[in-house]
Amino acid sequence: MKTASEPSSPGQRRRRRGSQLVALDLLEAALVEFAAHGFEGASTRAIAERAGAHQPQINYHFASKEQLWHAAVDHLFGLLAAELGSGAPSGSPGQDPIDAFADAIRRFVRFSAARPELHRIMNLESTADSARLAWIVQRHVQPRFDALELAWRELRATGQGADLTALEVWQLLIGFGALPYANAPLLVHLTPFDPADADVVEAHASRLVSLLLPAPAPGRRRRDRSR
Repeated sequence: MKTASEPSSPGQRRRRRGSQLVALDLLEAALVEFAAHGFEGASTRAIAERAGAHQPQINYHFASKEQLWHAAVDHLFGLLAAELGSGAPSGSPGQDPIDAFADAIRRFVRFSAARPELHRIMNLESTADSARLAWIVQRHVQPRFDALELAWRELRATGQGADLTALEVWQLLIGFGALPYANAPLLVHLTPFDPADADVVEAHASRLVSLLLPAPAPGRRRRDRSR
């Protein structure tokens, strides 16, 4: 006879999940599958199996594969917003803009290491124009780029930061800061790179900070923003 202290079986745990938890598990499973296979290649059957759910539950919660993709991308960018905030990396009132920007860079790199699905999905969607790409840019990417552009312009006006355009900063953030984690399987073949090593991630983030926010030359002081 099974006692109350004995763990339940996976099937029992799945049955006991509430509707919201099932939906969340489906979103997380969808992100993995869409990141690995793209929208067309991802199987709703594989998504359901990964989530420990039944395939009809996808239609129950999301109506269609396309709606599931939109909901999964919204979920992932929501996690990014929770990590970085929804606006520019301006920091708290009175915080030095260099410190605020550096902190945002480090948090972005950590997020990219923890959630490589974001940039894998973006890579797949960015190779050809489509309604999905237009949607993701308008809804998520353009507002973040606009905020970055404003923050970088304000930082550069103080005489700080690398001599780069906002677009070049964006390209470094994505290409150098994020893609090593999206492309980790390749890098692991080439080098001892370990995307799960926190020290590796922090060293990588520090390198990106030094590229975008180089220390002032000796004898050159930061401008006083109050003037």
